[in-house]
Amino acid sequence: MASKTPTFQKDPDETEGFIIDEWMPSLRKPNYGWHNRCALCLFALSGLFLGLSVWVHFHPKSASDQQCLERLNVASPVHDVFEYEDVQFDNAFWKPSPYKGKPTPDLESKWKELWYYGSFGLPDTYLAHLNKSANGTDGNAWARTKSGDLLAGLEVFHNLHCLNLIRQYTHRFEYDYSDDPAFHGDEELVLADVTPFLHTTGSRGIQPDFDSQHRCPKYDRIIQWAKERQIMVEHP
Repeated sequence: MASKTPTFQKDPDETEGFIIDEWMPSLRKPNYGWHNRCALCLFALSGLFLGLSVWVHFHPKSASDQQCLERLNVASPVHDVFEYEDVQFDNAFWKPSPYKGKPTPDLESKWKELWYYGSFGLPDTYLAHLNKSANGTDGNAWARTKSGDLLAGLEVFHNLHCLNLIRQYTHRFEYDYSDDPAFHGDEELVLADVTPFLHTTGSRGIQPDFDSQHRCPKYDRIIQWAKERQIMVEHP
């Protein structure tokens, strides 16, 4: 009796293999392309910022005249109108000057034009900058303007006034200064000018050359500021 071996017919709807693509959409490897692009962009931006930081560190922006003025000086309302200029001094002893010579009414007038300007009103906000107490000093209150501001002056005019008194003192026997206040030539100028000056050698021997280079604030702007705000106070 012959044995029968079972046979199987292939279903035409079946496909080869065990997994049908329609049932399992994908076993493909993930696409990391956009991740790589983002990482590359972030790396490039980080490098750019690092490069800019290094450049700024080694190439700092130069401070302006106004910034240097505020850093190196006590606060002053005049700083807002400061403008600098480069000046070559013309200071030789034997050269004429409108501020040299024996006293005359014209010479005295020229000197007065340099410093004789009134006080002005200063807001109380400047007290801290000036290292002053709001309660005054030595038991005395601060003088006030009619508007309530502090009565203030500029040191430059005070210093020039003292310098003028020293000049006048040297000519005290040649001119009548009886109408001027008592001399007080014992005060010193604060500014220490460390600009180097050279010497010449010639028929007069070794002589200092005081025609040195300076960077100065324009003095006419300071005077104009003072004129526009001055409050003349007559002292008894």
